[in-house]
Amino acid sequence: MTHVREIAETPTVTNPAPDNFANPGPDLLGRPLQEVRINEMKMIGVADPDGTIRFV
Repeated sequence: MTHVREIAETPTVTNPAPDNFANPGPDLLGRPLQEVRINEMKMIGVADPDGTIRFV
């Protein structure tokens, strides 16, 4: 999950909008708007053998 969190926090444009402006427009320096694409995520292992979620 750490990798997914880091990818989500990565900025995708080099010209961020000012605080009071929601849309910065196209990126003039040529960076793509979509840098990372997660196609599939698999969970490996079993958290609890009987299938219930327990909070410790």
